[in-house]
Amino acid sequence: MIKITWLVIVLLGSVTMKGQTVLTHLAKDGYKGIFVLTGDHIPKVNSALTGYTIERRAVDEKEFRLVTTLNAVTSVDEFREKANASVHLLPYNTSTSRFRLDSIWKKSRIKQSLLDLGAVAHTLPVLAGLNMIWVDSNVQEGKSYTYRVTGIGERYQVVSIPVVYTTNDTLAGLLFERGMYNQPQQRMELYWTTAGKDKPVFIEAYRSENNGDFRKIDAVVSVLPVKDTLQYLVTDTTAKKGGLYEYYVKGYDEFGNAGRNSATQAVAALDYVQMMLPEMVRSAPDSLSKGIRISWELKDASYIKMLSLYRSTNSVDGFRQVAVLSVDSKEYVDEEVQPATPYFYYFEAEYKTQSRPKRSTAFAASFSDSTAPANPSGLVATVTKEGIRIDWEYAPANTRGFWLYRSERGAPLQLVSKLISSDSSSPLYSFTDTDSLLSGGRYYQYALKAYSTSHIESGFSDTVVARPMKNTPVPRSPMKVTVTSSDDKVFVFWDDVSAYDRDVAGYLLLRSKRNPGTKGAFTTDTITCSSNMYTDSLSEADGLVRYSVITQSVFGTASVASGWFSLHTNPIRPVPPSSVRVNPVKTGIHLNWEPVANPGPSKYNIYRYERGAQPVKAGTVTGEESVYIDGQVTKGKHYFYFIRTVTATGAESERSNEAGINF
Repeated sequence: MIKITWLVIVLLGSVTMKGQTVLTHLAKDGYKGIFVLTGDHIPKVNSALTGYTIERRAVDEKEFRLVTTLNAVTSVDEFREKANASVHLLPYNTSTSRFRLDSIWKKSRIKQSLLDLGAVAHTLPVLAGLNMIWVDSNVQEGKSYTYRVTGIGERYQVVSIPVVYTTNDTLAGLLFERGMYNQPQQRMELYWTTAGKDKPVFIEAYRSENNGDFRKIDAVVSVLPVKDTLQYLVTDTTAKKGGLYEYYVKGYDEFGNAGRNSATQAVAALDYVQMMLPEMVRSAPDSLSKGIRISWELKDASYIKMLSLYRSTNSVDGFRQVAVLSVDSKEYVDEEVQPATPYFYYFEAEYKTQSRPKRSTAFAASFSDSTAPANPSGLVATVTKEGIRIDWEYAPANTRGFWLYRSERGAPLQLVSKLISSDSSSPLYSFTDTDSLLSGGRYYQYALKAYSTSHIESGFSDTVVARPMKNTPVPRSPMKVTVTSSDDKVFVFWDDVSAYDRDVAGYLLLRSKRNPGTKGAFTTDTITCSSNMYTDSLSEADGLVRYSVITQSVFGTASVASGWFSLHTNPIRPVPPSSVRVNPVKTGIHLNWEPVANPGPSKYNIYRYERGAQPVKAGTVTGEESVYIDGQVTKGKHYFYFIRTVTATGAESERSNEAGINF
């Protein structure tokens, strides 16, 4: 027996096109043709609406033509006859026995609309009984038809959208979900689901026993709505305990359109206690594959749908699936394991007739690998505020961690870290040496060793060298600074700090000169020295110079400056010009002289005086000139001239030779 609810046929989706009302669900192709509905208004013999006419227009026709007239039903017997006859419009066996036809007929006599009769009014038997649905069987496959329904005696007219008659499978597919043998009630319970637009409303079930032919069975089918899907429960009460069966189902819609057969599903009529599991289970280390080899025996594998193997490092929890096994296999090698690590396994079987899987008892296994791990490589040292960070990349598996070693200037490498744990999620590693004894005045070498899960160490990696930035030593200040002068030069000597501090890179000499014309203003410059002495030329000094020395280390640090050491020097005056000559000219007195060659003067000052008077500056010319005309003179007077060389610092030379003239 098929227990399934009739699907309500709803007339929805009206639109107006070219002045006509178009109903999108007025016509629908079905098993024996195209089903055409009329509307919601019930026709009656003695009423304004006594029936409907149905016209049809094929895609290659211009006008509608009458194809049938549906008159109002006159009696309950006629209503019952048409309702019962509707079951022959469908390809599957169904019945109207659950409909209370007499009661529906009485209500239809006092109600005007199908909506007043409730949901049952929109089922195929009731629509057929009231002569409000018609099947057009005179249609061609693949051809499009449009239908127009007009009320008789009432102004009512609707048109369908074009409908193409087809026998292709258009229903949503049926997917097997689960199956189980209900031992207390001794029946097979199978679940299929479907989702989509056109879902089946009727299910036929077919079964094969012991690889025989498939036959349709008298199964009970229930429909269970689940959100946007339908679930179909197929109950087979004729399945025998211990039997192995294959099933498939076929679906139909409310108009008899058939869907495709579902995939074949094998199930066994066994209860949970009888379910078989792997036997004679053995486990042993496999040195070739570096894993654990597990073997077993399995009887009656045909009843099992899926066999899985689970693993954990804990005998109680933490198990995860490591393999889905073929039911015909008898061994499996687990290569995703760490050496020298205990593991626990169990099998889980899913059966063709049970939705609940079954587990075996847990068993233990492990293996060890005597191969030394690969040496770490690609080390990079980076100096940070905290110390020295070592970065490296290491991908080989079965690594428990790493040891970090350090040495100083050729000394043997010493272990300086606890075990640095490996991380299977990333091959990139980093460790910072923050030892408080690290000195910024030392260079350190680092190397790594890998440590396997089998407690085997690798060789040393390549070494990297770095110097930390903390605890950097400051060099000593120079001592015994002396400053002497000789032959217009200053000699500065100081203690050679590099003789007792190997990290000295050189020295900075601070030289400070007093600004001309001031008593306490100095200009200081810095001179880099590679040794502990410096010779300074003071050709332009004006009498006071002072010096201080700073020691520099190879690490960029510097000592405190030594004290200032001063020296008073005599000014070095420039050389005056020579061969000063004077001659009268129309515009005054013309002077010329032999210029100073080295060092070149900045300018020349020309001085003039009369006997018994003080010299006055008559003029100034640049150091590149050697001629001057004095136009500020008076005829009849006797004048004397001399010239002084002036340097860039303003220092003047002694007088040149004098030259006199009567103008």
